[in-house]
Amino acid sequence: MEDDPALEKITDLLVSFVPGVPELGEHLRLLTTTARDLAPRLGWRPA
Repeated sequence: MEDDPALEKITDLLVSFVPGVPELGEHLRLLTTTARDLAPRLGWRPA
């Protein structure tokens, strides 16, 4: 994904969860992993 030229134009990363499936703790873990690991690999940095 890092080399996909379409990503150069993307400014947002949308993440959604189904309430209650899995539990809140797992949602938070997945969101943290996305912010810490996935977003930087896509070239995104905090503003």
